[in-house]
Amino acid sequence: MTPSKAQAVIIAERRSKAVQLRLAGVDYERIAQQLEYKSRQQAREDVHRAYVQATAEVRESVEELRNQDLERLARLQAAFWGAALQGDPKAGEMILKILARRAKLMGMDSALKVEITTIDQIDAEIQQLREKLALPPAPEMKAIEA
Repeated sequence: MTPSKAQAVIIAERRSKAVQLRLAGVDYERIAQQLEYKSRQQAREDVHRAYVQATAEVRESVEELRNQDLERLARLQAAFWGAALQGDPKAGEMILKILARRAKLMGMDSALKVEITTIDQIDAEIQQLREKLALPPAPEMKAIEA
């Protein structure tokens, strides 16, 4: 059941007070007592909901700002594009700066993490698991040559 606007305001105010108390170091038991929650768990869940909501709102705000900046960059690029294609070196430099900024905003320049696992590493992990499970060592296998 969706709370009424008045109930939503009351819930938001209590949640805000619970977060403030938690940030001040008050434990969930005392928060529950002080703000008349039914249980310690309910107080904890309410604080958690507030954190989740705040995090989502921050993400949405950041995404909105990112989209606005991408739109501005697109407009700037359009303004300099013709001159850059005609050979204007300053316009060309501006286009490159715009492209670099767009790539940074979109995370396109982030380093890629690549992990390579060798057969020896896999065999070592299998042996460790066999030892943990108290299994006998695996029989030796010969490599198949192509």
